[in-house]
Amino acid sequence: MDKAETRMAIRHAVIAEMQTTDIPDISITSLCARAKVSRSTFYRYYDSVDAVVKQTENELIESLRRTSRFDAAPFAAGDPAPLQVSAGDLLRAEILYEAREFIVAVTGIHGDPSFATKAANLVFDNIQVTLSPRFSALPNSDFLFEFLKAGMFSIVSHWLNRRPDLTPQEMCGVMEEFYANIRKMLS
Repeated sequence: MDKAETRMAIRHAVIAEMQTTDIPDISITSLCARAKVSRSTFYRYYDSVDAVVKQTENELIESLRRTSRFDAAPFAAGDPAPLQVSAGDLLRAEILYEAREFIVAVTGIHGDPSFATKAANLVFDNIQVTLSPRFSALPNSDFLFEFLKAGMFSIVSHWLNRRPDLTPQEMCGVMEEFYANIRKMLS
């Protein structure tokens, strides 16, 4: 195996182990057996199982963060927000779908609870940048943003856990339907 294949084998082994075992309890021996690598090979790439998880999380978050340049420009105060799926939304959906197996494992019962917070904060950042000029003047807008953050995180979680039959494009279509209903409510 080359370096990329070895890293991928180790990551897939960690994902498989997280289905039944908490991250701190995953043994390097069982992980290496599943990945079909030696312990010395594992340690050549990672210091610990937690390091595998954190590196994968950080790479995923950074990939999602880079998509923001494809989002629509923030709306000026008073402008009606079109609330539509952007090219950045589609790219994020594709990244999430590709990383589905990892996301389901890391947000599961044996995963890393801090990842959900990191992911939700990324969603919150996107919501704030896009919608803040329009909604920040509303009373208690902080609650609205928290509601939107939790809702978006739940929608993505539901999609990846329970409806993986929907492609990223189809999921963006679902989001477009939500946005259309929100536009009706706001008009």
